[in-house]
Amino acid sequence: MSARLIKSGASDPTVLKQRTVILACVLWGDKFRRDFLAYCLPSLLAPGNLPALSAFGSVRFLIAAPRDDYAALAASPVFETASRFAAFERLALPKAAAFKGPTGKMRRMSAGHRLAVSEMFTAGAYGTFIYPDTVFANGAMRRLVAAAGAGDEAVLALCPRFANERFLAALESQRGEDAAAPIALDARTLFRLALPAMHSETRRYDVVAPFFADRPVMIYQAAADGAALIFHSTNWTPLLLDYARLEEHDAATLEDWTIDGDYIWRNWPNPESVRLLGSTDEAGMVSFTREADVSYLPLRRECILSMPGLANLYRRLVLRRFLHSDEIDPLKREQFLVPIEVRLADGDPVALAVARRHVGRLAESVKDGPLTHTERRLLTLLIVINEGIIRHFQYWLCHRKKRVKCPHP
Repeated sequence: MSARLIKSGASDPTVLKQRTVILACVLWGDKFRRDFLAYCLPSLLAPGNLPALSAFGSVRFLIAAPRDDYAALAASPVFETASRFAAFERLALPKAAAFKGPTGKMRRMSAGHRLAVSEMFTAGAYGTFIYPDTVFANGAMRRLVAAAGAGDEAVLALCPRFANERFLAALESQRGEDAAAPIALDARTLFRLALPAMHSETRRYDVVAPFFADRPVMIYQAAADGAALIFHSTNWTPLLLDYARLEEHDAATLEDWTIDGDYIWRNWPNPESVRLLGSTDEAGMVSFTREADVSYLPLRRECILSMPGLANLYRRLVLRRFLHSDEIDPLKREQFLVPIEVRLADGDPVALAVARRHVGRLAESVKDGPLTHTERRLLTLLIVINEGIIRHFQYWLCHRKKRVKCPHP
């Protein structure tokens, strides 16, 4: 079976009249709260989002947050406006002290999602997840209505960490003086604002760049005319999950992983029941992260990628190593083969086809299976060449002599 793209067809949005839609967001602290109030929630107030959703049925908006943060949200004008379209409820997020160590932030976010999915399953609701550092294009929630009306069980949308703080400056230039006013931008405008501010993490997934991520959770290539990008991804945002279809609910993923781990596969393992939005024109959303918070700068030119004969081989081996690791479930591996268009404008169909074919050939390498022993040794050799023979020789030498302190490559 293969992963399926959403196809337009008959849809009966009146099914929402008998069902509840639950939106869920987890946040804490000044930064998350400011981003949610300044960008995320105003974008959800665009006519094609919360207002369109509430016109068809009951909408609950769960916020997993500390008490003080929720009180600050509730006191804001934009929150008051949004309350006309959704019934907001607070979920008591565990205190930060319970989540120590380098993965504490991730585990706290997952704890909030556990509370939310439990409520969604108990209510037999349609569920969707809202991240506080995401801006939604006008019409994204209307797509949720159409998916529910078409009887879809699970609908996933592309939402990588696309932009950095320069995107927020560009976004502000599109707004008026009223900070509580809706941000109503179509998907193409939203991505045109975001592309010049692409985050350093996402730039590492470009298959024609002189650098390449060692854990390529996605890959992409821009069309030569700049009108679109073609993505293949393992990371998806659930736009709609129909919990009424589940007889049992497995939330074990959220004990020590995030919602974009293997949660979907555990609950909707059949690729036929999971649909992917094939274009951001259908439901555009841009996730942003400040480079000061997470950054891969400076991006270092990799010598192996300047060798045409080896560059493609290196990317294929790195990609197969990651996609056949324990981190990737069978559903994600299947979904990775599906091309997704990020549209910025109408463009040359030939340029789009060339980009789709080129990045698609790389994505298809997943079908070659896990690396063989020989391929693993070859990849190790290429990594040594790429990162520097002297650096790796020092690492090998100090371990050979069983030294305690030594530089790690």
